[in-house]
Amino acid sequence: MTKALNTFVVAMMLLCSDCKRHEPEKTTEKEFLQRHRETPLTPEGIATIIDDRNKREGKEDNTDYAQAYASSVADGVTRLLVLEALDRGDIVMAKKMLITTMNVSAGFLPVYGARAQIASEQEEEAVKFSKGYLDYLVAHTNEIEVGRLDFTGCFIGLGHVLQNSPDDLNRLTNLIQSLNWPRAR
Repeated sequence: MTKALNTFVVAMMLLCSDCKRHEPEKTTEKEFLQRHRETPLTPEGIATIIDDRNKREGKEDNTDYAQAYASSVADGVTRLLVLEALDRGDIVMAKKMLITTMNVSAGFLPVYGARAQIASEQEEEAVKFSKGYLDYLVAHTNEIEVGRLDFTGCFIGLGHVLQNSPDDLNRLTNLIQSLNWPRAR
């Protein structure tokens, strides 16, 4: 009985300490800014400010840092390859690499959107990116390799993101038709 009671007390203490961590901190915006006046604007400093703001607002950090790390590495490697191609004067290769990464990004937007709750500001950024990339593709049809899977995914993704913009959907449809794009199997 005593062992069970001790286990219960320890569990309650842990539970209560966890509750305190998620309770919003009672500081004013001015106090918060004052606290971070000396925080360096480095990646670590910015992360500290974000963590503190989340704590202040009672928000839990659900970031998958392993995924964010992998994404940063992949983005960095791709950009390094693009820079190296530019240094060699191989503009065609640099553009191909950028276009491929943009196709993948556009293609996965609806997949990620279906699996997460996306803030309206992020949705607006996705629409801005999609419209801008569609503009680019319409102006550079010679760079589109007909039948490539990454372009197929891109077109599907752009269609989903731009579904509330009939003019852009028409432009996308016209682009696909002008390329005589093969139907997905």
